[in-house]
Amino acid sequence: MTFQSAKRSSTTSGAARRAAAVNGDAQKASEAQLALLSDLSYDVLTSLAGFWIRRAQLVVMKSFGQHVADLNLRPVEAAALVLIGSNKDISQNVLAAALGTDQATMVAICTRLENRELIARRRLTSDRRYQALSLTTAGKRVAAAVKKRLDLHNENILKNLSAAQRKQLVSSLQAIVQR
Repeated sequence: MTFQSAKRSSTTSGAARRAAAVNGDAQKASEAQLALLSDLSYDVLTSLAGFWIRRAQLVVMKSFGQHVADLNLRPVEAAALVLIGSNKDISQNVLAAALGTDQATMVAICTRLENRELIARRRLTSDRRYQALSLTTAGKRVAAAVKKRLDLHNENILKNLSAAQRKQLVSSLQAIVQR
């Protein structure tokens, strides 16, 4: 099975496609790449959810970079800022669980955000084993910018879907993650 959008023009030769890619003409290079894919068999891959989830992830990450790159945040850091801002004194353990990451990774994420003076950590007086996280003034400003940009990013990645399809996609992804 081939990609539906990868229709090959019968008038475009392989040499012309390669020349367009080499010459740097972005539009022609893109068309050449699609033409090369039109003959490619994906065998069982196109029936596998994981294949499409990975392909979608590439689209999502590209869009994230376009919308949030200048803030110098990784997706998990952007999500951490939103969660910390929405949950007073959230602990690193709870944040790690909410983001689906391990404690060691969460410590590294929090250290990076703390070094950038976006969050503050303090020991809970009720239980000194846990660190409570909060946004600094700069962190609140960045978190607000992140939320606005994530809205634009979300709109960008879902622009080809109807409202019903968007709702179904989110519901299906939640079902996969929360199994």
